[in-house]
Amino acid sequence: MDLRTVTASGAADLLPAVNRALDLYPDLVVSAGNDLIDPLTTVSPSHLAQEFLVVGRNPPNPPRT
Repeated sequence: MDLRTVTASGAADLLPAVNRALDLYPDLVVSAGNDLIDPLTTVSPSHLAQEFLVVGRNPPNPPRT
């Protein structure tokens, strides 16, 4: 088992960084914080077999009924 790190160089590099991480064919993609939520939401429907873990993100409030 090994750990590989992909770092985004700024806001414009967030989605490309997620794609670079996926190109490594990982067992699990781990992201930290809120900045990667939108890029992960963009790519995850195309990678249904890929596991993602977001650390340090507060879940959204449930809808009020």
